[in-house]
Order: sequence, then structure tokens, then C-alpha cells
Amino acid sequence: MPVEVKILAYVPVLRSLRGFFTALTLLCCGAAVQAQPELRSGFVEVPGGPLWYEIAGDGDGVPLLTLHGGPGGTSCSLQLLYPLSDERPVIRYDQLGSGRSGRPRNPELWNRDRFVEALHTLRNELGLERMHLQGHSWGGALAAYYVLEKGGQGIVSLTLSSPLISTPLWIRDANALRATLDPEVQAVLDKHEADGSTQHPDYLAATDVFYAQFVSPGEAKEEFECPDAPRNSVIYNQMWGPTEFFATGSLQDFDLTPRLGEIDVPTLFVTGELDEARPDTVEGFAKLVPGARFEVIPGAGHRSISREPELYRGLLRGFMKDAERDVEEIAKGYTAAWNSSDPDQVAAYYSPEGALTINGGEPSVGLKGVSEAAWGFMVAFPDLVLVNDRIERSGDRINYHWTFSGTNTGPGGTGRFVKFSGYESWILSEDGLIQDSLGSFDAEDYERQLAGQ
Repeated sequence: MPVEVKILAYVPVLRSLRGFFTALTLLCCGAAVQAQPELRSGFVEVPGGPLWYEIAGDGDGVPLLTLHGGPGGTSCSLQLLYPLSDERPVIRYDQLGSGRSGRPRNPELWNRDRFVEALHTLRNELGLERMHLQGHSWGGALAAYYVLEKGGQGIVSLTLSSPLISTPLWIRDANALRATLDPEVQAVLDKHEADGSTQHPDYLAATDVFYAQFVSPGEAKEEFECPDAPRNSVIYNQMWGPTEFFATGSLQDFDLTPRLGEIDVPTLFVTGELDEARPDTVEGFAKLVPGARFEVIPGAGHRSISREPELYRGLLRGFMKDAERDVEEIAKGYTAAWNSSDPDQVAAYYSPEGALTINGGEPSVGLKGVSEAAWGFMVAFPDLVLVNDRIERSGDRINYHWTFSGTNTGPGGTGRFVKFSGYESWILSEDGLIQDSLGSFDAEDYERQLAGQ
């Protein structure tokens, strides 16, 4: 499937940040820098204890539910997404065992399937029949796994931000990144991992070198503090391990790669240019999801949201708006319009200044121009049948793939039957009309069929 890669902006130089819990693959914490919207919070009971949640805003748009990283992290930094609440409710919650949620000590609770069930319970209790779902790092793993286990019904869009999709591939990439570190740093990491002394100060210092380059490079532009919502290292160690690059926990065998083709909702993959979730690998995941979109935030590591918050929010805002337009219904109606023998029905799917360009030729502009272009095909092929093969997203465009068949019995026609495939690449206006359509098909094959060759 086509996947568009965008480099969005430049982020400045590297900066080292200490602290073991940078390993939690979350966003940075600090001081809030933006005025907050109206907030509502509460608890939902799940097996093992209560989940704390908070809802920002009450706009009319489809709600956005965000999933934090870890496992064992908190949703504190996801307040950086609250500016999106000017259009829709934005919901964050602390996963069981961390933050303001219940902190049971039963180790049997810390498994991937229980996290999915807790998410599903929260969704049902909050009445989120339709929602956008976004997850960062481990949150991306949980979001993808949730869609695969519970289905895409009501999921308007899925954003997988620097996601853990495959532990084997994550560790492969981590080893490649480790190999770029100073040999002395590598030697310290290797020694203490072999000895089982991953809490030794030398190991933690060497770990910080890795984090400074691939987790937390650059200065945080916006930050939040949540001192009353601590993380949980027990969950992180049990499910993952001591560091980002040394997996010893229950997620060692986690790998959704073979199932990515089952995801049937509009999906955005995004990662930082310097991210431990390496762009080449994340792009490979995107290629396995039908119609998925892929974006890179340059200069950013794993904490891309705090490093480029406006850029990240703008990307997510635009993607959610695109997904809310029901492109499947547009494609269905557009196909029916071409099969109606009424060219004005085709033109009705275009904005007043919309344009249709076929094979790089002169654009047909405006409703009259599009109607005349459609009329030309309908007259030439009175029995015209257009079939919608599939619809997919590529960057800011929507690709409508079709197969055309008909007999050329119009004025001056050859009387021959033709069948050929092509596509239109659309940009839609805010009201869901076609603003620009770039059509393409094999003109030489078309001419050969007309000539009976």
C-alpha cells in the first residue's frame, strides 16, 4: 500500500536527561505551559481496582482516547494533547497499578490481555461508541492489540505513536543503536547485563547515554508535573525489563507483525527521526496496514510529543479530521454517480471550484467542467459500469481505485468492449467534497482495446 513519509520540522540539538524512569517510554514531565480546558475526572472499576480518568473539553467532535506508555507509566504528559479539546473531548487515564489508579499487588494482573479488558471496560463505561484511539510506545502496543482483539467497530482512527509492535524487532533495533555508542559504554552495559547487576550506578549511567541520544534528545517545549501520580517500576520490570534495550519480562514474545494486515481502520504511524522506535522499522509496520499513513518528526527521539508539541498536535488534529469524513460512503456514492448516466451527479461530488485532471491533461474545473468530462465518457460508453475496487489514504490524499468497463457504441465509436483499471487521487474539502482529483489509467492499453488489438 502506498505510504507517504513526511519530514515535518527541525528540532534542535541533543540534551542528556538522567533518571531510570526515562525507560518508561513516556513523555516528559515538568510545568504546564498552556491554559487548561474544563476538566472532569472519575473512576471506573475494573478487575483489580479502580481506573482513574480525566476528560478535557466537551466539543462536538468524536472523542479522543489516549493511552500512555510504560508498562507502568502514567498519563501525566498526555495533557500535552489537551489543546485538541477545542474540537472534541480528550480523555486520558492511568492504567491499573500506576498514577492515580488503584495499585494492587497481585502480579497476575500485569499481562497484556488484562490491559485490553480494562481498556474495553473503560470505553463501555464512558459510552465511547465512536472514538479516536491514540497510544504512545507501550500505549501504541496496547492500542493496536485492542483493535486486533476487540475489532475496529466504532474506532474512527488509530494513531500508533513510536509504537512497540514487535519485541524481537525492538531489541534488534536497540542493539543496532547500542552499537553506535562509545565502546566503553557498550562494555559497561554488556558486563552488568551478564552479571545481572542492572541497578549498579555504572550501568544506570551508561543507560542514560543511550536515553540521551534516542529517548530524550532536544529540549522539551512543553511539560507537565504530576507528583501525586507516580509510576510503577514493578509493572515495568515484570512486563518489560530493566531498560528500554534489555527485555527480560513477559513481553519478550510480543509480536503483532503477522496480524497488522487485519487492522481495518484509518491508521497513522508516527515516530521521531532519532527514535528508538526506528523510522525504517515503523515505516515497515505501516506498509503492512492497508492504507496506513506514516510520518517522521525530525530531530526528535522517543519523547516526540514534548519536543514538538504543536507539530504533533497539528498532525493528529488533521488526521482525525480526515478520518471523520466518511470516505467509504463518498466512494460508494461517487461510484453510483458514474453509473447513473447523469454527469451532473458526478459533478455534485465536487466543490464549486473543484478540478478533475486525467493523465496529466488539461484540468476540468468547476461543476460544469467536471460534468462535461463525465458526460464525454457516458456518451462514448452508454453501458458504462464503474466498480470501486478499494479506497485508501496516502498522506493528505485519498486514493480511489476503480475498474471501468463498457462498449464504445457512442457517436463515432468502434463498437468494441473495453475494460481497464485506474485510480483518482483526491483532496477533500472541509465539507467532504472533492477539491482536487488526479486521475490516472493506462492510456496505451485503453487505445489498444478500442482498436481491437
